[in-house]
Amino acid sequence: MFMFTFLCAAIPQLYAAVGGKVSLPCNTSIPAGGDGVSLILWYHGDYGIPIYSLDARDQPLGKARHFPGQDLGTRAYLDVSSKPPTLNIDPVLESDAGEYRCRVDYSRQRTQHRNVNLTVIVPPKDAIIRDESGKPLHGVIGPYDEGAHLVLICDADGGRPAPSVTWWRGSELVDDKYALSPLDVVRNELVIKKLQRSDLLATYTCQASNTNLTLPRSSSVTINMNLRPLDVRITTLKRPLSAHRKVELSCQSTGGRPAPQLTWWLGKKKLSFARDNVSVGDNVTTSTVSFAPNTDDHGKYLACRADNPLLSSAGLEDGWTLNIQFMT
Repeated sequence: MFMFTFLCAAIPQLYAAVGGKVSLPCNTSIPAGGDGVSLILWYHGDYGIPIYSLDARDQPLGKARHFPGQDLGTRAYLDVSSKPPTLNIDPVLESDAGEYRCRVDYSRQRTQHRNVNLTVIVPPKDAIIRDESGKPLHGVIGPYDEGAHLVLICDADGGRPAPSVTWWRGSELVDDKYALSPLDVVRNELVIKKLQRSDLLATYTCQASNTNLTLPRSSSVTINMNLRPLDVRITTLKRPLSAHRKVELSCQSTGGRPAPQLTWWLGKKKLSFARDNVSVGDNVTTSTVSFAPNTDDHGKYLACRADNPLLSSAGLEDGWTLNIQFMT
């Protein structure tokens, strides 16, 4: 006849993620070499049949026979060499959550029972970035105009417990406000009120996480932008010009994306035959025009203008009022 001993103590709490592994301890007194242990039985929840049995009757504990139940199968192994013995489960399934009871029967001692509770974390399925219309976004997005308003929506589906959903700009946390929608989707809306030049090619990452046992689900977008030219200037010396003598004038603009259009104007007349050159590495655009002023050009304003045709904002210009010297 077996006698049972139940010790009233706080039940240990263990956590594991779906797909991970866990070791459930059987905190009982196992004599050195396992002498005197007859049976080690593991139970799950209210199920009255052992989910794992180890039979050490009439043989050393190290050579005992193992009988995993159908639910565990090859996913579980009772390691009696560890101290205390552990029921190792790999991989963990969502259905493995709940309370476990370890029972150890001895040949000459009282039967002992130990309980342990396993909480199984179900990671979120994914983190999806969308725009305001609901269109999924990924990779390089845009281009968006400098100064534009941008809303990026991140939805995390699934997960138990519900995940936290955060936005990161590189390694910097920029938004940790999220809410659970009626469809059990956790949403975080990142609002960028006014895109700055510093947002060009910035990477924003949405992370959804409900445990530190696994890496967060994440999705990223990189922002492409249209930028206004920062400046434009005529690099040729602004000096008096001789009538009917050809001169070559150069103009340079920086900071525009894509490369700005450079045009030359004499009063309201656009000059033709300009040669443009774009230096991508340092984001510099140059234009050169050959111009032979005549006497009627005296007092007119000569300008180089930089425009980004993709932006509605006014362009930039640089110029000077011509002083034409007459040859006598």
